[in-house]
Amino acid sequence: MLETAYLQYIPNLKRAQGEQWSGWHQYIQDWSEKAEFRVAWKILSPQFDLRFLRYVDKLIEAEEEKKREATVLQWVKSIETRMPPK
Repeated sequence: MLETAYLQYIPNLKRAQGEQWSGWHQYIQDWSEKAEFRVAWKILSPQFDLRFLRYVDKLIEAEEEKKREATVLQWVKSIETRMPPK
């Protein structure tokens, strides 16, 4: 279903379709944030259209990058709280 929406809207993004596409994009992005989806995606992704595969891979990469940044930020804050005041 997600692939069908992608293939339907991406090649011909017109104004009305663009508004519809933004909803689909958010829906796909929401799924890409779920750990269970990412596990299943690794297994199932080869059967999808290459353009859709790349699109979802980019969403997953962006989500993983956000999580890495959040982890680093937490680490820095934990160090700062342990440091003696100046």
